[in-house]
Amino acid sequence: MPSNPNLFHYATSELSQDAAICWLVAHADCEALPELQHVARSFIALLWNRAHPDQPVTPEAIRLTLTPVRQHEHIDLYFEAEVVSQRVLFIIEDKTSTTHHSDQLARYKQVFPGRETVFVYLKTTYLFGHDHAAKEHGYIVIGPTDLDDFLRVHPVANDIYSDFRGHIAGLRSRIDGVLAQLLIPNGYKALSHDFAQYEVLRRLGRACRQTIGGWHFSKGSNPDGKPWTHFRFAESKESLGVTEVLFHRIDARQNDDGQRGMYLSTRQYATVKGKPEAQAQKLQRLQRHRQLFAEAVKEANVGLKFARPSADYRGANESEIGTLFFDSGANSVESVLRDFPNINDAFVTRLRATDMAPAVAV
Repeated sequence: MPSNPNLFHYATSELSQDAAICWLVAHADCEALPELQHVARSFIALLWNRAHPDQPVTPEAIRLTLTPVRQHEHIDLYFEAEVVSQRVLFIIEDKTSTTHHSDQLARYKQVFPGRETVFVYLKTTYLFGHDHAAKEHGYIVIGPTDLDDFLRVHPVANDIYSDFRGHIAGLRSRIDGVLAQLLIPNGYKALSHDFAQYEVLRRLGRACRQTIGGWHFSKGSNPDGKPWTHFRFAESKESLGVTEVLFHRIDARQNDDGQRGMYLSTRQYATVKGKPEAQAQKLQRLQRHRQLFAEAVKEANVGLKFARPSADYRGANESEIGTLFFDSGANSVESVLRDFPNINDAFVTRLRATDMAPAVAV
C-alpha cells in the first residue's frame, strides 16, 4: 500500500514552511486544542531556552501575546510571547535550502530597537558553515536535527501537524542517508550533492593541520547548475595587491578516458588575465607548485592515484596543481579522507620552506 500523501511534499517553499511554523505557534493561545497548545508553548520555550540557557523555562511559563506576523520589513515571521513575566519578541529567519545574505541578519536586529528579542535562524536542510555563522550575529541556530528531535517527542493526532512532523523527519533522513553513503565503496556518487561535497571538505579541513593564512570554504554552481565546493588552505598577498590562493576543490569534469567523474583537485588562482607579465610569473609558480605537490605525494607514500592535471600553457587565472578522481577503489572517499591530509601537510611544509610569497606582478 502506498503511504498517505503528505501536504508538505507539495508545499515545499519557504513561504509554506513559514505558514506551518506560524500555524503551530498560533496554537499556543488555543485552549480548545490542549495538545497542540502544549506543543506550541514547548516550541517557544525551546527557542527561549536556547537563547537563555541560564534562565530555562517550562511550557507552562509561556503565554502568546501577539500571533505570528509574516513578511514585515522582510522578516520571515515574528511573534510576541510572555515568558514568565516579561514580553519577548521572537524573530525567525526561516530557510529551506538557501542561506542568509545581504546583511539581512544584521538589518533585522534594527527593526524593533529596545525590545527584549530572541533572534532565531531556522533551516530545515543541511547547515553549512555560513548558516552556523548566524550565531555571530546573535541568532540561535535551529537545524533539521533540532527540529526533528523536538517534533519526535511531541506526537499529536492532527493531520497538518503529523504531515509537518513527517516532512521534517524525511528531510533529516535524506541528509543522513546521503552522508552515510560517503563511506561505502561507491560513496563518491553522493558527491553530486553540495552538502556531501561540503561535508567531505569539512572533514578534510579538520584533518589538514598545515595551512598558510588559515582555511576558508566556498561553494557555488557551474553553468549547468551542478555544485562545486572548495576550501582555501593557502593565501598570500603582494604589496602590489595581487593575491595568490591555493585551494582544494570538489567538482566534476572528464577524466583522461573521456568519462565524466567527481574529482578532488588542488588548484592555484590569481587574477592575471590580460596581464602578460603576471601570467608568465604565475605560470612559473604553477610549475613549481606541481613539482612540490608531486614530492609531497611521494613523501606521503599513500595509495591514492592522481590524474594528469589540465594543461595550462599561458597562465590562466585558475590552474590545476594536482587532481584525483574519486572511485570505489584506491580513491574512495574513505581513502581520500584518511590519506589526503598527509599530502596537504607535506605540500604546505614545502611551500613554507620555499617562501610562498607570490611572485605575481600587476
